[in-house]
Amino acid sequence: MARPKKTQETEAITMNGEEVLIELTREGAVIPEAKTDGAGCMDITIPMAVSVPPVAVQVQATEIPLGFKVAIPKGHTLRIQLRSSVGRDYPIALANIEGIVDEDFRGEVKLFIRNFSKHIVYLEEGQRIAQCWLEKTQPMTFVEGEVIEDTERGTESGSTGK
Repeated sequence: MARPKKTQETEAITMNGEEVLIELTREGAVIPEAKTDGAGCMDITIPMAVSVPPVAVQVQATEIPLGFKVAIPKGHTLRIQLRSSVGRDYPIALANIEGIVDEDFRGEVKLFIRNFSKHIVYLEEGQRIAQCWLEKTQPMTFVEGEVIEDTERGTESGSTGK
């Protein structure tokens, strides 16, 4: 079986000063790219047209394979959100609000989308619908104990006011 023709082969891209190895795995896949010098995120393009049915019709999120795998540098995560214009122009959202790709994940990166309208949302092949950035992770360790210190804020949710 022949491998799908790819836009580009495996190569490294630089994101927030870190080199990220990316492998395109399907035809039409594109390496994420910052579109301006001041962009804080890199745009993600979908490699195929997708129809996203309303949640009233399909309870499960629509899965959109992005056609690439990445090797995230140690001590980092790749964060993914929808582009601002997509949130403005379409009644869709990421099912998990924000996608997080851990440094040890090596599968194809995917989006999981929910459509909150009453109509099918059509996304075009080559459309830039999401954006990603690399974030340094801060390791932590939970230590069991009793939390007894009071603060001025207190214990009520939303206690800082409106």
